[in-house]
Amino acid sequence: MRSSSVLISPALNGKVERSQKTDLEEFYPTVHLKSAELENILSEWQHYYNWFRPHGSLEGKSPDERRLELSPVTPFWDEVGKTTIRKRSGFGYKIIMRICVWQN
Repeated sequence: MRSSSVLISPALNGKVERSQKTDLEEFYPTVHLKSAELENILSEWQHYYNWFRPHGSLEGKSPDERRLELSPVTPFWDEVGKTTIRKRSGFGYKIIMRICVWQN
């Protein structure tokens, strides 16, 4: 038997749909879907989209520009501690929330 898990989140739907719209408007009109180079062209498009293309949701910045902007205030993993909140349920405790705390 084969099983798979599907991530379903209404919060992600708009982002996925917007990404697909951008692909339809900016990527697909520029390629031939039967091209032997399609995989390489798609890889180049993904690199451009994720590193250089300005995004409206990022105030016209590219994802890389936004990453560089947030770098000084983003903690490294070893600076982050985990706090677990447990709730008593039935036969023991159930984890209800994990909170990451920046240890400064």
